[in-house]
Amino acid sequence: MAARFQVVTVVPAGSRGRSANAAGARIYSWSFLTANNRRLATAATTFTQVQACLDAIRSLQEGLSGAVGVLVQVAPARWMWRLSMAGTDCAVSGHSYARRVRAQLAYELFMAQVPNASSTLSVQVRRR
Repeated sequence: MAARFQVVTVVPAGSRGRSANAAGARIYSWSFLTANNRRLATAATTFTQVQACLDAIRSLQEGLSGAVGVLVQVAPARWMWRLSMAGTDCAVSGHSYARRVRAQLAYELFMAQVPNASSTLSVQVRRR
């Protein structure tokens, strides 16, 4: 299976299967999975509608050439990358890395695979 975007709804622990924000609306996000199902990136924000999440994926793919990526040290010996478009964060690394060079390589892999990645239309439920 190729690298792909996956739309997810996050279910907080103890919510009895409901995925909602404080106002009771469902919340969605996306994850970017590599061919071996490792999470390489996630959306930097959440969405209240599935279509808005899919639109954000399409905007990311179409505007990737104008995006700006930065590496950020989030703790001693912990690095993440962040991608922004028009000054707004749109993607962050799926996890932190012990070495800056690993974060850089993950960022480069994301940038190389995003243009041709597909997005799944089924929404996956992820529990926290």
